[in-house]
Amino acid sequence: MDSSSSNEPNTPPSEDQEGSYLDESSIDHEIILEDAPGEGVMEIEDDGDDDDGDDYYEGEEGEEGAEGEDEEGGEIIPQEGPCFPEHNEPVYCVAIGPDTQSEVLIATGGGDDKVRLWTFPSYQQINVLEGHTDSVSSISFNHNKTLLASGAMDNTIRVWKINGELASLLEGPDDLIEWIDWHPQGNVILAGSKDNSCWMWNAENGSFMRAFVGHTDSVTCGGFSPDGKKVITGSADQTVKVWDPRSGNCAGTIGGVQYHHAPILALASRDSESAKLVATGDEEGGVYIANYETGKVLTKMSAHSDSVESIVFLNALPYVASASMDGIIHIWDLHSGMLRNTLSHKAFADGAGVSKIKAHATEPFLYSATTSGTVHLWDCRSCQCVRSWNPHRMPILDLDVSLNGRVIVTGSDDLSAVVSLYE
Repeated sequence: MDSSSSNEPNTPPSEDQEGSYLDESSIDHEIILEDAPGEGVMEIEDDGDDDDGDDYYEGEEGEEGAEGEDEEGGEIIPQEGPCFPEHNEPVYCVAIGPDTQSEVLIATGGGDDKVRLWTFPSYQQINVLEGHTDSVSSISFNHNKTLLASGAMDNTIRVWKINGELASLLEGPDDLIEWIDWHPQGNVILAGSKDNSCWMWNAENGSFMRAFVGHTDSVTCGGFSPDGKKVITGSADQTVKVWDPRSGNCAGTIGGVQYHHAPILALASRDSESAKLVATGDEEGGVYIANYETGKVLTKMSAHSDSVESIVFLNALPYVASASMDGIIHIWDLHSGMLRNTLSHKAFADGAGVSKIKAHATEPFLYSATTSGTVHLWDCRSCQCVRSWNPHRMPILDLDVSLNGRVIVTGSDDLSAVVSLYE
């Protein structure tokens, strides 16, 4: 990674520099899901044969799940106990920091323009990080959890040391910060902005490194590739762009009539020996999986009836999960490109959308948060809801999970953050 600084942003790449990956005839699979008449259960319409079939878990009490449902599956357990209420405004973002045997450091950001640092299980507020002049919309710890970055609607990013000292102020974007992401191995940070650009800085000294310019609408999602060698961005302009972080040039664009037809809202990437994958979800419920190295679209899925808010690759299984405001999580098999499981939240809170999902670091579990204030733990092998609880009275806006899966932190529109402990 080139860490040299520059005084001026890179100029946009020319058309001949920016290749268009997508061959409009290169989609391997197209999957369309529709409601089965009178059933409300999703089915696949696809020409290929899939011997595995797809499992469906509706989750209604007294009904039988597709696989392995026990009598306690789907039960909501009220979460009563201490929370972090001091923001007095919506808590837009949460992050789990250093985790020792005795305590966990937790960061929260909210509509009060502040970042607050807490310790668990003492529930003590140890620092209030001030300086932003508008709502803090995203926070993230670096790879070794020695630095914390906060992005805000004041168009800036602030990088903090764990003791609360300001390490650097990162400026450049002309509009609010949509997201931030750390390099997987170094103290380099990316940010996507509503001004259609993505920026990269050296977080330790605050020096500007690159601006990635080429999108024609807000850069809504993105990050470094898993190996840190590429930058991948998704945009409301319905395209994904892959960038060289050393030069700032666009290596290619995935877009066109065979790709998204609505603003892209969610993006995740995964590297394997056979392919470098990017999964994306859009405002109208479409989900696509592409090879970001070749630009080939591998699977097109008309899966959801509402916007896809979150998408993740599972760490312990060859699956990708998409979560939507329609209250559904779809689990897709990366080997076949077929639907594996469908996780419905209708039994727990009818009409609630799924606002965020997070995969366990090492186990085949998935955590989901909803607009009804509930959190759910799913076993993605059996499609079973292992546990469900209700830490908030209003929509959950963000969710984070510790590496061992025991500590779950949520931030909500109810002006609080809550820590749940799963034994």
